[in-house]
Amino acid sequence: MTETEIVIVGLGPTGATLANILGCYGINVVVLEREESIYPLPRAVHFDDEAMRVFQSIQLADQIDAKVRVNCGTRFVDKNQDLLLDWPRPQEIGPLGWYPSYRFHQPDLEADLNDGLSRQETVQVMRGCAVTAVTQMMTGCRSISQRTAPKRRYAPILLLGLMAHVLSCAVPLTVRGKILVSGNAGLLSM
Repeated sequence: MTETEIVIVGLGPTGATLANILGCYGINVVVLEREESIYPLPRAVHFDDEAMRVFQSIQLADQIDAKVRVNCGTRFVDKNQDLLLDWPRPQEIGPLGWYPSYRFHQPDLEADLNDGLSRQETVQVMRGCAVTAVTQMMTGCRSISQRTAPKRRYAPILLLGLMAHVLSCAVPLTVRGKILVSGNAGLLSM
């Protein structure tokens, strides 16, 4: 059984950012990610100046800034190309020290966040691990994962005192932690 303080399920931008933050504080983290590598297509395309401040706090803002572009805004139209909403974005640096709106390519952002994780001594990333069961315990969490994930269903974002059961590369694995966090938009594969 693997013991850790925090178990994060999902290594997308949310899970990877949280793992970097916790790693900067020296907190022991195990990240369980179902996919073997970064998904090659974007699912998200925008973040704001507050997100850039978070990236700055984990020493990745300069690396990420080199690959993003300042968002000039968005025009929303209907099927006839009639304007529904014009959402221009300011083009000046705001009070947080960054532009208010950025466009990004998600695979590039995930690669930068994963690069940051490679420098975190207290963070262990386990790819090819889909969480299949979570057991509430009084003193920690346990999760079980397997290589191929069954159907998805919604689960709480944060679970206290649990175990995640993992089956990775045909080897059963139990990860025990004080807190389990879903970094995958609240979805756990179970």
